[in-house]
Amino acid sequence: MPSFGWSRSIWPAALCLWLSTIPGHAAAPTTLGVPGRTNATPSIAADAAFVAVAWGGAEPDGTTDVFLAISRDAGRTFGAPRRVNDTIGDARLNGEQPPQVALVHRASADPIVVVVWTTKGKNGTTLRQSRSDDGGQTFSAAATVPGTDAPGNRGWEAIAVGPDGRVDVIWLDHRELASETA
Repeated sequence: MPSFGWSRSIWPAALCLWLSTIPGHAAAPTTLGVPGRTNATPSIAADAAFVAVAWGGAEPDGTTDVFLAISRDAGRTFGAPRRVNDTIGDARLNGEQPPQVALVHRASADPIVVVVWTTKGKNGTTLRQSRSDDGGQTFSAAATVPGTDAPGNRGWEAIAVGPDGRVDVIWLDHRELASETA
């Protein structure tokens, strides 16, 4: 079973994925990134040989987007990164609040890819989600994760898929603190 590890790249603005197929023996790194951006905050999910890596890519002006790259050979190679968020620059990511990716297994097709990230909403931080039903080639229009549009900050989200294929998102929520100051 392959194991994965992340390190900062010796190349500026790139993420390196180190794949080790033999315990104690690391293979050459795979570099993931979008040229001209600061690429950071990776999240990874795998379903057999299908591997999805989501991360944030910031422009020099600070606008940030969510990107995803797919491997179908257990992380040995990855396709070109795809932008997930449909509103350019709407992601608000950091090391404690990276985009999260999950895979919904399908027996006869690539898994469904679901990505969740934080953004600035009218009432504070909001969680957005998008999904791909075609193996990460295209993504649906982003939608607000239900319950995350109330006043107050939220984030530090996590995403999981149940045995029935249901995708659940949990987060730290401060709506009670916002109502106390109102």
